[in-house]
Amino acid sequence: MSGRGGGHGFSSRTTQFAIISGVGVVTLLYLFRRMFWRQARASSALANGTPASLQQPEVRPESTSYARHTPSERGSALQAPSSNSRVPRVRHATISSTVPPLEADLVVGLETCQELTKNLERAFTNLELVRNRSDKDRNRAEMVQSVLDRLKILETDIQRLVAEGGSAAGDDYGTVSSVLAGYQSPRAGTLSVLSDDSFMSAFEDFPPNADEDIGEDLEIDRSKLILYETGLEKATAGEVFYRKPRAEFTQCESETEFAAKVYCLREAFEVMLKDEHRRLWLAKSGRQLLGDIMKHSKQDPKPFYKAFDDMMEFCGREQNQDMIARELASRGVVVVSFWDVLLDFMLLDAFDDLKNPPSAIFSVTRNYFLSQSMKYSTISTIVWSMLKKKRQRLIYAEGFIAHFYNISETVSPAITLGFLGTDETVRDLCLYFKDQIQQFVMDIFNLRRVRYTSIDELADDIWVQLEQKTELVLTRLSSELIPI
Repeated sequence: MSGRGGGHGFSSRTTQFAIISGVGVVTLLYLFRRMFWRQARASSALANGTPASLQQPEVRPESTSYARHTPSERGSALQAPSSNSRVPRVRHATISSTVPPLEADLVVGLETCQELTKNLERAFTNLELVRNRSDKDRNRAEMVQSVLDRLKILETDIQRLVAEGGSAAGDDYGTVSSVLAGYQSPRAGTLSVLSDDSFMSAFEDFPPNADEDIGEDLEIDRSKLILYETGLEKATAGEVFYRKPRAEFTQCESETEFAAKVYCLREAFEVMLKDEHRRLWLAKSGRQLLGDIMKHSKQDPKPFYKAFDDMMEFCGREQNQDMIARELASRGVVVVSFWDVLLDFMLLDAFDDLKNPPSAIFSVTRNYFLSQSMKYSTISTIVWSMLKKKRQRLIYAEGFIAHFYNISETVSPAITLGFLGTDETVRDLCLYFKDQIQQFVMDIFNLRRVRYTSIDELADDIWVQLEQKTELVLTRLSSELIPI
């Protein structure tokens, strides 16, 4: 009895062993078959001159259905290739074959970043229209805005890498122009002029808010643009000088058109500001606007008010005019006008600097672990240190630039923290202020927004635009609750 039981047990173990061995042999044969098939496929690909990684995989009937993957499986599928794997480099079609592979990759990355920025800006435009519909829509809009801010900083960093890489490589890579030879970017920047319809392309990048009255376009016969034609003659003859070319930003088709309009705007601003009432209104509005931004940033505006009043008093003295002109001339400002000094030299340059802030300041503003008071104190120290060095190089210790530095020292920490910090409410206010200023600049350079027919008519239209944009910002600032 026991013998039969023992024999039966032996037979069962033998059967199990045979089954396991058979499965193992079949598995090994299958693995060897796949290995030899891959080697044969790779050899065939190399013989044909085509990397195996670029050949189309075999499509099996059972693979046409969509498979569901767990998060862990998806994560493993998205892991980066190992260091010993070879990934073929596909050269961008618009880049010259003489461009080194490293620089070509950077240029393609820059183009991709710019295209992504463009897509997100369109998404943000749509979200802005419905952001007040619910908390969810508002949070989504704020999140997209945050991503856009970081993406623009990333784009600036990539641009710097492209420029530095091209110039630093010396004889191996040549200059930046050689690196970009043959490369045509579809969008060199957010405000590139892509068509004759410059006004609409401007609004594509800086969409007006839903509650804003943008007015109607003007329809003026070209023959009536007498002032503009005069400016065009001056610009063509090379008689119009300016500190910085801004044809792309102002949506002008050429530097000649930009220079012609600068000539007209200088004449119009001079006429506009002869009115003492307008000068006082502008000074009061600018003082209130920056002071309110400081209040929203929980900072005391009194030091700013004092610095601002001192600047107004200094500029109002007739004996200081020659000193102001000499100081500004040393900074490239060729004409003391509203456009050259306030808009171009002060505001637009400040906005340009915010696109690429010093790494020390940016790391502080975006640090979520530091309190607002600690951030403000740190930024104030950095700004003070920077201005101290700048003051040592001044021509006049108590001149126009010195007074400008006094204002900067009081307002820059709050403004910088507002634009670059983590407080979404304050950042929205600062960005709204920036957008209105930039939109005002583009409007006054647009033949369909202001009349370049005569100096007086252009001055009146500029004042309407300036008054409208200023009131919009002041209303926005006053409608938001100031934190206690």
